[in-house]
Amino acid sequence: MHRKLIQPGILTGAVFAFLISFDELPIAFFMSGTLGETLPARMWSSLRDEIDPTIAVVSTLLIVVSGGLALIGLTMQTRRDAMNGPGKS
Repeated sequence: MHRKLIQPGILTGAVFAFLISFDELPIAFFMSGTLGETLPARMWSSLRDEIDPTIAVVSTLLIVVSGGLALIGLTMQTRRDAMNGPGKS
């Protein structure tokens, strides 16, 4: 029972942490070091150094995934409201 209550909060926190990580480019550069490279750092260097359609593909995927998650949430909320009846939340 408690798992059902906490699961949406954990999933939402994970999604927001993932999205915020794309906005923190200086931290991504600091964390990547010399052995590895984070996705935001790779995207930045790709934009700066070469013309490659990979960035367009990643951007499109992010938009599609975000839109899909929003539609799933809206659909679930609509179904929940329909099951509860009018005037109930």
